[in-house]
Parts: sequence; structure tokens; C-alpha cells
Amino acid sequence: MPAAAPATRTLMAQVLDQTEMPCRATFIDSLFPGAGSVAPVTGVTDGGDPVFDLTETRDRIPVIMFEPERMVMATDTATGTTHDLLTEALVSGGFTRVPPLALLGAMPADGWEIYRTTDGVALIDPYGGTAAEGRLTLDPEWVSAAASSRQVLVLVGPRLGIRVPPGRTLKSYTAPIRATSVKRAYGSDPVTTRAAGLG
Repeated sequence: MPAAAPATRTLMAQVLDQTEMPCRATFIDSLFPGAGSVAPVTGVTDGGDPVFDLTETRDRIPVIMFEPERMVMATDTATGTTHDLLTEALVSGGFTRVPPLALLGAMPADGWEIYRTTDGVALIDPYGGTAAEGRLTLDPEWVSAAASSRQVLVLVGPRLGIRVPPGRTLKSYTAPIRATSVKRAYGSDPVTTRAAGLG
């Protein structure tokens, strides 16, 4: 559909207004083994994953992931690149496309906050609008780590291992397979990230 078509504008508005989406609270070491704390990077494995210095006890990095169920992709006719419009909206608001893992912990997003709600969490933009929200029960360890660090790493993307993909069951969609989905998303999907304050 052409970008200027009324149907395109209506579809874009519908997708961008759908802030409720599946989400998951976890720690970064559940996604990337060895990356579970605020620790310096000492090398890179043959597979391209960072190696962290874990000789000292450090706080685990809490992560909240939001996985939109729908995306609206647009192609820039001048450059030929394709973009997800939710990703572009988050980037224009201060998020970044996923950078190298070693840089994730040091990128605060001014004005962005994660708030606990009665049945989950909400990602609130600097203007008070809800950018994403999801229903989940937060683990006390995660809440403690988030409160201690006063910030949470936020990931938003279409294939972060939250929803069970077609052809799999909840039982067969194990933690290692979910972690593989996240790593794959880092390389190919429109994933955005920022550290948001805990409100």
C-alpha cells in the first residue's frame, strides 16, 4: 500500500495504538549466559559473544521484553531499506536499534520509565504516554534487582521468545530455544533497546 493512502494511515494508527503486548521479565544472563551482571567485557568468543569478568559478585541486570504481535513494515523508496514503524517510533523517542551487547547496560533513556501496574508492567514515554504494556507476575528477585539498580534494560521486538511459535508447545519451547530466538532477533529483526528508570 502506498504510504499516503488512507488505508495505510489507518493501519499504522491501529498498530501504533496497540500498546498491550506479550511481555517477559528476566535477567540478561538468562538470554546470554555469562552476561548476568554489571561486569567488564574481557574478550569475545569465536561465536561472537562477549566474555565477561565474573570474578566479583555483582548485581544481575534485570530485563523486560515486549513482543508486539503485529508489525507494519515500510520501505524507504529513496534508500530501499525496510523499517518497522513501531521501531522507528521508539527510536525517534530515544531508543536505539540493538547495539553490540557490551554497550547495552550503559545507555540510559532520558524520561522513559517502567511502572508496575495491578497486573503487570507499563513502559511510559517521556511525555507520559504508554508505549508498551503487558500482563505478568513479577518475580521478587527481579523486582529487587530492578529496585536496587533503579533501571531496567528494555527490549522491544517481534521475535524475542515470549510467544510460543506455531508448531511448538509451551513444554517444547524451552529456555535454550527461547535464548536462541533472542540471539537470532539481535541479528535480523527490528529490536530496540534502552535502559529505563523504574518508577
